[in-house]
This record gives sequence, C-alpha cells and structure tokens, in this order.
Amino acid sequence: MKKCFKGSISDDGTLLKVQMDPAGIYLATSCSDKSICIFDYESGECVATLFGHSGSSTLLHVSFLPLPPVSFLPPPPVSFLPPPP
Repeated sequence: MKKCFKGSISDDGTLLKVQMDPAGIYLATSCSDKSICIFDYESGECVATLFGHSGSSTLLHVSFLPLPPVSFLPPPPVSFLPPPP
C-alpha cells in the first residue's frame, strides 16, 4: 500500500524526515519550514503540529508512548470500621 503525505500543513518548506510509530497509527514529519507534524496514517489528517523552532526541524527520533486511560471519577469511600469477627 502506498500513501502520499505533504509533510507540512503550510505551503512553504520541504519534507526533511519521516518516522512511523511502532503501532503504525501515526506518522511524524519534520520540514524545512521549522514545523513538526503528526499525521493519522489511515486518514492522512494532521492531528498535531509543533512550531517555534529556531532552525529547521531535523527530527531525529520521536517516542510514541502509549498512555493508559485516565479516570476522573472519585475514589470509592473508605471504611474505617474493624472487620467483623
């Protein structure tokens, strides 16, 4: 299967480097327009963009860390009663 990615969301710059996450879900690109973009591999949609670098972003390595789901529910009540005999 072949896919075509622009590499950047702007019209300026040249694609410098590409890295796929180990699960094959996301693709990280660095461009000469000083941006790093994270793309969803299936849809081709840019899901995150990093700006503000002083030089060209020569992306060397990206770590894609799987994060566990977060629960914002309060913890269950704690009983301080002694256990029954």
